[in-house]
Amino acid sequence: MSEIKDIPLGVIHPPDNVQRTELEPEAMQRLCDSIEANGLLQPVGVTPIEGSEYRLLWGFRRFVAHQDMGCETILAKIVPATAQEEDDMIMAENYHREELNPLDEANFIQRYLDHHCVTQAEFARRTKTNPGRVSALLSLLHGDPKVSTALRAGRISRQQGLEINHITDQPGRDQALTFAAHGHFSAAAIKLWADERERQGVSAAVGAIDWETFDRHKQEVKNLAKCVLHQDFVSYNQANWLVLCDNCWNAVKVVMADA
Repeated sequence: MSEIKDIPLGVIHPPDNVQRTELEPEAMQRLCDSIEANGLLQPVGVTPIEGSEYRLLWGFRRFVAHQDMGCETILAKIVPATAQEEDDMIMAENYHREELNPLDEANFIQRYLDHHCVTQAEFARRTKTNPGRVSALLSLLHGDPKVSTALRAGRISRQQGLEINHITDQPGRDQALTFAAHGHFSAAAIKLWADERERQGVSAAVGAIDWETFDRHKQEVKNLAKCVLHQDFVSYNQANWLVLCDNCWNAVKVVMADA
């Protein structure tokens, strides 16, 4: 049976599988201001653990806000729960919230799968989520680190991150990420741009570059880049981001225009 009462903050422990790993400062300040003006409108959820200690089930942002405000207690609903019931309640309370960061969501899913030894399909069934969405979220954990940083900072959306990670060459991912982060590329635009690069063979050409050798030459020669088509060094101001000299690039543009 559950009850609601004020509990000291010092005896409440965050959940092991917390969904939010980063809290946006401005949003937290707005929450603190709201609590200060109106009080806590909805109690957090806790479950008893050893002794007189509790584990937080839901309301992590409200819990942190009370800590930031220097409060000694917080209004909490006490709900006895097993380990799996804890995760299920956390999932039910937070999983489908739109403001949840995609990487936090993906990390929660992975920890849930590992801890409870369930498949992606079973997790999707329990959360009434499309299995493809679960698979896509988990793929973000193994994507480009620069994409992960942008996702964490909220500079790109989940779908933009997925499309950028599909690009097979690093320069292409970097360029798409720059465009997306500055608001120039939607997820659909990234896909169209990437598909066109693949059709024209640009991604394959970039993938053939020996970047380790190129970086070594860049350090040795400083002001020269090696054109990957005619295998000669040219001044950096005579080369573009594909590391083609202007003469070769102009020839490629003619072929592409005629294609």
